[in-house]
Order: sequence, then structure tokens, then C-alpha cells
Amino acid sequence: MFTKTDKNKIRFLSKNICTHKHIYKYKYKHKIKKEMKVSKLIIEKILTDSTFSGELAISLGIKQQSVIGLAKRNSEKLTLYQAVLFYREKGFTEKEIFEDIPKTTNNNK
Repeated sequence: MFTKTDKNKIRFLSKNICTHKHIYKYKYKHKIKKEMKVSKLIIEKILTDSTFSGELAISLGIKQQSVIGLAKRNSEKLTLYQAVLFYREKGFTEKEIFEDIPKTTNNNK
């Protein structure tokens, strides 16, 4: 999560710079990243359907057992570009692919 100083710096950068390039550099420099996870629908499809997980493994260039392990851990590697292309090729929409991560709210006013 962001600390209060991180939030203030990002807010300052986003208000005063027309491009967001500096914000990305700041986030990368301080190892701040947004987590993206695959939805439970995709995880269940990988764990239950062996042909689906096998084809995903071929498209990613790894073993099928590795894909199943990634699904059990809900790894961010399942959100790689090649994997997302594979999911879309199989007919999944973007809402079905990615999990909705609730935004944290700051209760301190």
C-alpha cells in the first residue's frame, strides 16, 4: 500500500505534469505497483480442464504442471500478455478474465 508521503508525491506529480511518465518512474523506483489477479473463473477452468491448461502452457512455453501451480498460487504470471491473448482467443471477456480488486479507502479524515 501507499504511505502518506507516497500519496502526496503522486498527487503532486499528477496535478503538475501533463504526462504520467514521471508517476510511473516514481512507482517503479519505489517498487509501488498495482496488483492484478486472474478471476476465480479462469483459475477454476485451469484447474479442472486439462486441455485448457495444456493449451495455455503451450502458448506460454512452460509445462502444464507449472501452469496448474501458478493457478493454485493465483500468480500474477497468469496475467502476462500471451496468457490474456489466449483467454480472449477462448472467448473470455476482460471482465471475466480479471478480478475486481477493491480500492482501499482512507478512513482518516
